[in-house]
Amino acid sequence: MRALSCGILLAGLIAGCGGDKNSTGTIVTVSPNPPPVPKSQPDASPAPPEKSEAEHEATDAAEAAADMALEATNAQLERAAKRQDRAAVVKAERRLDRLAARRPGEPSTAADPFVRFVDDVQYKRAPLYVQQTVSEGASHILFVSVFREQFCLKTPRARIAAVDAFFGPADAALHKEGVDDAVVYIVPLLEPSLPERRDALAIGRSDTPTKLTAAGRAC
Repeated sequence: MRALSCGILLAGLIAGCGGDKNSTGTIVTVSPNPPPVPKSQPDASPAPPEKSEAEHEATDAAEAAADMALEATNAQLERAAKRQDRAAVVKAERRLDRLAARRPGEPSTAADPFVRFVDDVQYKRAPLYVQQTVSEGASHILFVSVFREQFCLKTPRARIAAVDAFFGPADAALHKEGVDDAVVYIVPLLEPSLPERRDALAIGRSDTPTKLTAAGRAC
């Protein structure tokens, strides 16, 4: 079974507790006249006041406007890439980066390192301007959908560099946690169809140089 994600951040909750026990038989000496316990001082910084309904509505409206601007710019990027307008593509990419930077999101707290990687994928921003991700069951395989025309406007070397910039740091972090078989398939956005391995434009694999497929070289 595959899990589909379109930029929605899934967060798991990790809880833990612990304690210490004196199991060595050590004798703990207590002073017969212990110093007085200082009285607790009231918190000098009062809790911030709750937002009014009007403030909540203003925040919601601002977030909705930011989402609309992000989606409108993303659509501009797709149209510019389809007509191979490099200047307009660069302009849209820069605007997407600025818009996305204003809403960084919270890092995943999932226990599984690969799930954290999937959760923390940055959508609609450099280096790949990811549009969608699809994970393949319990395996460490991730399909990363991009606008084909935008990806193919880059030189072959730049395509490989973009995949390396996206996957390289994540792969290094995964290795530290014992995951050494992660694979990312860079595929064109195929909505509503789900991507297949044969659709790949590029493949990033642990401990293996990123490579372009025949389709990724010819585009």
